[in-house]
Amino acid sequence: MTHICRGWRELFTSHPLLWTRLDCISVDKTKVYIECSKSSPLEISLMQTNDTFDWEEAFILTVPHIG
Repeated sequence: MTHICRGWRELFTSHPLLWTRLDCISVDKTKVYIECSKSSPLEISLMQTNDTFDWEEAFILTVPHIG
């Protein structure tokens, strides 16, 4: 949704609660979600899939935000 236009990007990035569900599939995506979620509580899902990705590195980014 953030790639449609500048207005939509500003709208979606200004609502932190839309960015609190993390799957830690990619480091870049996890960084964006943490930044946009601001100080909102995070919901982190770790599921093993057949895809190859480095979920551990992405999950490590969430550690400072765990209360």
